[in-house]
Amino acid sequence: MALLEESLALFDGIEDNWGVALALFNQGWVVFEQNNYRRAEKLWEDTLSLFRQVGDRWGMAVSLGALGLIARLQDNYKRATAQSKESLELFRQLGDKAGIAQSLFRLAHVALRRDEFKQAAALFGEAIDLQKELGNMITMAYAFDMLGLIAGYQGDFEQAARMLGESLALLRESGDERGLASSRDVTALVAYYQGDISRAGALWQESLDLFREQADRDGVAAALNGLGRVAHAQANYQEATTLLQESLELRRELEEKQNLAITLNSLGRLLTAQGDYLQAAALFRESLSLRQDIGGRRGIAEALEGSAAVAIAQGQAEQAARLLGRAAALREAIGAPVPPIEHADYERNLTQVRASLSDTAFRVAWAEGEAMA
Repeated sequence: MALLEESLALFDGIEDNWGVALALFNQGWVVFEQNNYRRAEKLWEDTLSLFRQVGDRWGMAVSLGALGLIARLQDNYKRATAQSKESLELFRQLGDKAGIAQSLFRLAHVALRRDEFKQAAALFGEAIDLQKELGNMITMAYAFDMLGLIAGYQGDFEQAARMLGESLALLRESGDERGLASSRDVTALVAYYQGDISRAGALWQESLDLFREQADRDGVAAALNGLGRVAHAQANYQEATTLLQESLELRRELEEKQNLAITLNSLGRLLTAQGDYLQAAALFRESLSLRQDIGGRRGIAEALEGSAAVAIAQGQAEQAARLLGRAAALREAIGAPVPPIEHADYERNLTQVRASLSDTAFRVAWAEGEAMA
């Protein structure tokens, strides 16, 4: 950082907007790596303004791409999409394949966060084709991981295994430890969804060790959340509580809404299993509020299903039917069925609601849920 600030000082009194812009852009990446997103955003906004003044399309494209990344991390998907699209158009005009691929990745991430799986898969696929031409194995591997994750969300576990296998082969060839940690995390989640608890636990432990070596706090939080889920599935509630609380603390510090909502939901399910319905309901409400802010329909469905379990335990069968009806409508709309690991709990809850209501009352409540905003 000191060297970058010294480089900026060299431009004092010199009208060199391009040089200042480049120095500011590099400084933005330094503070970004320090998780100072607000400062990075301000630097890149200044960078973009200067590149616009000198008419440098490449500079404008990379600045817009960086700003789009910041917007996505701040869960502002509308702005992230607009900036990434503008960046993509400029890179296409320049014929910059690396820039095009990076812009496609960023747009694909936004589509994935919005649970627009078909669009996300198409964008990741286009990016992979470009990265093959460029010989960039690490980014190809990451895209295959995301395609595996999408397939897992949609319940196509054979496709998920193929995509994750492609990623693993590339990462082993490249020797990229950071990519391997991320890939292990995704592979663990898919294994968990399938109900392969033992494999999921081993993979999440491997990813946790790798993330800790890299001092990647977001990755550590993800792995802790996964291991907490595994401990919950094994009825080791004390260990699960410790792991999920640690994950929650990290995610509150990082202030990333989607990931925070994930751990809130995991902890809510754990507390429901332990009979702490009041606290579980509060966690599901917070998770739901965050998901509504960012528009993640799959996550909304998960929070609604968790809230329905609490409603059932509290004797509110009609409310539970509404919540389950809304969750089912959301899952059908995006093509994300209840994963196998959750089937038994889901079916038990649904059976209990049906047994508590007449057929007519159940159908009415379910339909009301489907029509809910």
